[in-house]
Amino acid sequence: MKKLVLLLVFIHSFASVFSQSPDESKFRLGIGAAYVSEVESTGLGIKGIYEITEKWEVALSYSHVFENLGLSWEIVDLDGHFVFFDNDKKLNAYALAGIAFNFWKRETLLTNDTRTGSYTGLNIGAGLNIALSKRINLTPELRGTLFDLSYTRLGLSVQYMF
Repeated sequence: MKKLVLLLVFIHSFASVFSQSPDESKFRLGIGAAYVSEVESTGLGIKGIYEITEKWEVALSYSHVFENLGLSWEIVDLDGHFVFFDNDKKLNAYALAGIAFNFWKRETLLTNDTRTGSYTGLNIGAGLNIALSKRINLTPELRGTLFDLSYTRLGLSVQYMF
């Protein structure tokens, strides 16, 4: 819970520093769900995106992956987005690359012991921003994480443009 509060404070500070006039929607904040292949479980996440230019964005996200067979994950992603297709802000497609920080916790069934650990990985993937209204996007995303542990995430989120 402390991690989530710290992330929300960071995102609020991030938004305050980069606040824009109402006509310039450069910051988006979204919540969503994802499926993680390695844990074979679903999770919930929150993501903040800042548009640096029309082609480049930076994103920070936090995801909690629900426990499956005693294993649960917390994931913090720091990604860059390159927008390679834009249809007048109604639909855009982007490639992403970045770093994933994974924190895991395993509850062993036989010894009733809890083990924790962490590892990092490289994110590579793609996503879409589909405008549902002037301020709300639907965002499907597919990403793979490589290095210490390789896995795939398929996610869907709803984002609000500030």
